[in-house]
Amino acid sequence: RRGTIDVKCFSNPDTQYSSDELLAMLIQYCRDTTHKDAGTKPNEAVITIPHTSDMWQRNALVQAAQMVGVRISSLMHSTTAAALQFGIQNRGFENNTVYIAVFDMGSVAAEVGIYKFRPTEAPKEGRMKLAVSLGTIETLAIESDETLGGRMFDSCIAEMLQEEFIAQGFPEVLSGKTLQQRKAVFSLMRAANKAREILSANQHTPLTVEGVAPDRDFHTTVTRQAFEARCDGLFKKVVSLVDKAIKSSGVDAKDLMNVEMMGGAGRMPRMLTDMAEYLGRAPDRTMNSDEANVFGGIYKAAQLSAHVRVKSFAINDYVADKVTFDISKPDGTGFGARRELFMKAPFGAKRSITVNRTDDFLIRVFVEAGGVEKLFSTVNISGVQAAATLLGAVEPLIAHPNNSFAIRVEAKLTHAGVVVVDEAEARFRFAYNKTKKVKVQANETIANASSDNKTEANQTEAATMLNTTVMAMKRKVTPLVAETSISAPLPMDSEEIVAAKATMLAIDKLEALKRATATAKNDLESYIQWLKYDGVLGTDEVKELGVITAEEEESLRALAMASQEWLEDGEGQSEECTMEQFKAKTAELKKVANPFWVAYQELKNPKVEEVAPEAEVANETEDATKTSKKAKKDTKKETKKEAKKEAEPKKETKKAKATPKSSKSFKTKGTKDDKKAKSKSKSQDADEEL
Repeated sequence: RRGTIDVKCFSNPDTQYSSDELLAMLIQYCRDTTHKDAGTKPNEAVITIPHTSDMWQRNALVQAAQMVGVRISSLMHSTTAAALQFGIQNRGFENNTVYIAVFDMGSVAAEVGIYKFRPTEAPKEGRMKLAVSLGTIETLAIESDETLGGRMFDSCIAEMLQEEFIAQGFPEVLSGKTLQQRKAVFSLMRAANKAREILSANQHTPLTVEGVAPDRDFHTTVTRQAFEARCDGLFKKVVSLVDKAIKSSGVDAKDLMNVEMMGGAGRMPRMLTDMAEYLGRAPDRTMNSDEANVFGGIYKAAQLSAHVRVKSFAINDYVADKVTFDISKPDGTGFGARRELFMKAPFGAKRSITVNRTDDFLIRVFVEAGGVEKLFSTVNISGVQAAATLLGAVEPLIAHPNNSFAIRVEAKLTHAGVVVVDEAEARFRFAYNKTKKVKVQANETIANASSDNKTEANQTEAATMLNTTVMAMKRKVTPLVAETSISAPLPMDSEEIVAAKATMLAIDKLEALKRATATAKNDLESYIQWLKYDGVLGTDEVKELGVITAEEEESLRALAMASQEWLEDGEGQSEECTMEQFKAKTAELKKVANPFWVAYQELKNPKVEEVAPEAEVANETEDATKTSKKAKKDTKKETKKEAKKEAEPKKETKKAKATPKSSKSFKTKGTKDDKKAKSKSKSQDADEEL
């Protein structure tokens, strides 16, 4: 109905998920993983995307994130994120202007971006912002090829292998549609991928394709020479893509400081050799392919955050899609000329559309990507006549040629690169009579005097302030209703979003139950292992101290073996076994074994309180640590106390002499040298005593 792809489950054909729901599940998984590892649940995200992502895909990604409570702060091109990481890694290139190229080949597409780094000019007033202190990164060109990726090289090898095993009497599998043939295709593609990865480091490799036919495997050897000869056309496309990007940017290849090769599929020796021949030098591989895009996205998120300060670059990136619009009547007739709205516009760009109409109208927004123009959205502007009446444009107080009524619609590219209509408003500019005070000098005639000064000439000797009427222009504004509807593939409506949230909530509960069941199963297995090897049955002192008799030990061992057998070969191995069953088995073992362990601990150390075996080790370690810290602290205090006491000089006692009240007592002051000598001798005595 919406023109999107749905996915059905083979295990439950009645259950199907839309692409939006699958995206939402992926984002939710990332958020939950972050919450588990970092201890905080993020509600905003920066996501890197391919340069070829169209506006429908960007909009779907934003909506999918909203379904799980995550706001997209920004969508960022993957090569731009890698270039940002490269610039920060080099600390702004010491305020030099440099050019770099980033080549990223993934599984299904390849992308080349050319970037310029330039220092930021110092502000005329105030301090430079930290977020742009390293300079500015500018996107000069990005070229993509969705027919060039690691998967294409795997398909090339798979075709080569299929020709070989068909010659040996095996059936064709790549075009198969049955379940057995699809399994064979999966096995063949997996073997091709393995061969490509091994041939990146070796000249040849033995290969086995399992299940290429019922109960039959195919064995062969693949050489690097045969692989490179078969996929020669794909290797040539790599150099052509880089050349196209460099020419689009207007930069000479020799001016590129670095040409960074990234991506899991960018390690093939032939590719690196061809790039070296084209550039006249070896390409660079200084960036971690798995981390560069992620770190670039992290720095972008930090730049947008109000709570984090980080040195970074101002980013001048653009949306490659060309956006145009036209205007028509509400019934869809009378379309005007197509006009440009955005062309390689930066993220966050705004553009105003002014329309001189007194009736409602439609704005159609078109997006051109890959040479194909499609209708993206339709904006219905309503309430125009009511606004004109409210503002007085229908019957103005003063008829004046400069009176004007217009509709202003503001469109912008969000940080996700999606065209949205922020606001629409009606503006009426009209003429009116304005009363103004004028200063009149003596013997000056005022032709336009007020009613209080109706004489033709005012002959007062002193200056007088008179009221006069002048014509002026004024503007009134009122908001309008702007309703946007996106064309197919349609986004999810409110009812579908509510249903999708309910589905994901049910899946979350099911996954939480699975995790709890797995934890209970692991707890049972761990307790059985502890009991047999480290607990009651695995500690000889338990028997030596007479805590457990031979009959009790044999009974407990039989119970442990029965529990292990139930867990490994019985009902505990079934997927239908519940968390409560695992917990009940664990509790049954603990009820029998723990009293013996507590009695053993009491005999071994009477002061130890009755605690569970798991907590005992932790308590003993904690008590020992506290005792050690307290002893060290007391020793340190005593040492300081004794040192201070021994270092303190002994006071000489003097006999007090009686003196008359009228007489004064004088204290003799020593020189600075005497004081220094006394202080030095005291410190030396103290050191010797210590």
